Amino acid sequence: MARNYRAVLGRPEFLLLAFVPALNFCAFFLYVAGAQSFLVDLLGVSTWGFGWLFIPLITGVMIGATVSGRVAGRLAARRTVRLGYLFMAAACVLNLALAAFAPPHVAIHVAPIFVYIIGSSIVMPTIVVMMLDLFPTMRGLASSLQGFVQFTLSGIIAGTIAPILDRSLVALAAGMAAFTLASFALWVIYLQRTRVVSPP
Repeated sequence: MARNYRAVLGRPEFLLLAFVPALNFCAFFLYVAGAQSFLVDLLGVSTWGFGWLFIPLITGVMIGATVSGRVAGRLAARRTVRLGYLFMAAACVLNLALAAFAPPHVAIHVAPIFVYIIGSSIVMPTIVVMMLDLFPTMRGLASSLQGFVQFTLSGIIAGTIAPILDRSLVALAAGMAAFTLASFALWVIYLQRTRVVSPP
């Protein structure tokens, strides 16, 4: 068992792919962990209005997963990931602009998060399949370790970073963008390591 753990954790490609969806998750988990401050303190929503955030999040996951399933087998893996990152990049830019200039209205400021979730849910299944394919005989172990990475980062976010950023709409938007940039950087490193060249 220990040998299997070393084999999985000692492969740089696994670590790169494991952190890509984990960082994307952390980007929007900032808003989940800081929902009280985001909705009530910054946007003036009542304590009965948390559905304004969580219903779009669930809907975005469903839409993104549906799109990912529809394009599976039709688009190459890297094209599917690119599509998801286009959604996430657009959401981050829009989120930063709205946080800086738009008045605090819940529908306005939740909309970019909704778009982001769609992109993240397009990316994640493809990345996870690529990660599991690295270890055909140890898929369960690889999946468990990826989950461990994601939940560990989420715990760190909830306990340290979210309480710092949830005092400002701009800070939350910047946090989302920073985690997305980190995720994309790891994806680019993975492509370089595996000599996958994106088409022009």
